[in-house]
Amino acid sequence: MPAYWIARSRITNENPETFEEDMGRYAQFFHGIKDKYPYSTLARGIDGITLEGEKRDGHYYIHEFPSVEAAQELYNSAGYQEVLALRQRHTETEIVIVDATDTGTV
Repeated sequence: MPAYWIARSRITNENPETFEEDMGRYAQFFHGIKDKYPYSTLARGIDGITLEGEKRDGHYYIHEFPSVEAAQELYNSAGYQEVLALRQRHTETEIVIVDATDTGTV
């Protein structure tokens, strides 16, 4: 059953000497992995509308993976860990993987 990788990133360091190169490598990694780690991007946007709770600015991403295990496999891969370090130089990010099979009560 599908799983959803839900992320919010807020840029904290736009150092002109490294930002473009580091974030470009991070994006390039994601563009090159679909054969090994299939996923679909369902949504990507900046600063969603907060209906409840504290407003949190940032870039939002929702990716669909075939399973929780597939999403975790990508996250734990050596390749992702390498580019993760690049992203972490410039952003504060939360990532949650949600199992779509959990259809319990509201």
